Amino acid sequence: MKQDILNPWTLKLFTTVVETGSFSQAALELDCAQSAVSYGITNLESQLGVDLFERGRRKAVLTEVGKVIFVDARNIEIKLLDLRARALDYKRGVETKLTFAVDSMYPAAKLAALLRQFSDKFPDVALDLRIGTLGRVLQLITDRDCDFGICGPADQWPDAIDVVTLNTMELIPVAAPDHALSRQSANVTTSELRKHIQLILSEESGVKMGQDFCVYATHHWNVSDISTKHHLLCAGAGWGMMPRYMVDVDLAAGNLVPLNLGSLKSVAYVFHLIRPINGARGPVSGWLTTQLVASQ
Repeated sequence: MKQDILNPWTLKLFTTVVETGSFSQAALELDCAQSAVSYGITNLESQLGVDLFERGRRKAVLTEVGKVIFVDARNIEIKLLDLRARALDYKRGVETKLTFAVDSMYPAAKLAALLRQFSDKFPDVALDLRIGTLGRVLQLITDRDCDFGICGPADQWPDAIDVVTLNTMELIPVAAPDHALSRQSANVTTSELRKHIQLILSEESGVKMGQDFCVYATHHWNVSDISTKHHLLCAGAGWGMMPRYMVDVDLAAGNLVPLNLGSLKSVAYVFHLIRPINGARGPVSGWLTTQLVASQ
């Protein structure tokens, strides 16, 4: 009987060749001999009855049918990872510890209320809470340093990350009342905006997992802590975008004023629940993620 070679390892050989662009690089990535990669691809093509790669090319170039099969192979890989994760859930039982990464702009009061319920329901489960800025949360999940997290927007989500959209927060441009931009009655032009220092949140990891969010000025200061950014804004050190919920009291008291930037009156900042697609999902993390989704 002909051996069935449509197994996870064969699929991994195929997708790795495509992603690295060559058989030799795939062999290095998978820590195996190049001959093993070539043999596996040849057998896969024989099993499927089609050519997956164009012949006579120095680089691994997919045929038209190869492009279609690659998409299917990636989907199968992801489903296999999810299947293994489900099996691991049954083996692990109730978790003894969870690591949870949260975007620094997520409402602290909302997070505190959720974690109070968590502590009441699971008093014996340890929680490692990490607060990060912009792409830092995504990096923690991608590197498997955290089980799941609440993340802001991203240019592109990695295939290995499971994403659920949560709520949207409003960001508004503000400055101290004595700031030059605050004293302008007419709409501030883009050229005028660029003359003044903008305070922006920066990724403390030093690795740009995402993009600079709402950066408009030529001159800006990078601040890794949103509380410090808040104090700098109130002191008149610059202008910047802030979550409305964090500055409502300051706006009412006159410590900060909304800037007249024409169409840029506010910006939507979307939060997402993210976790590794092949990460374990025990009953504790299941409860917490369910509460997060339900509370939106």
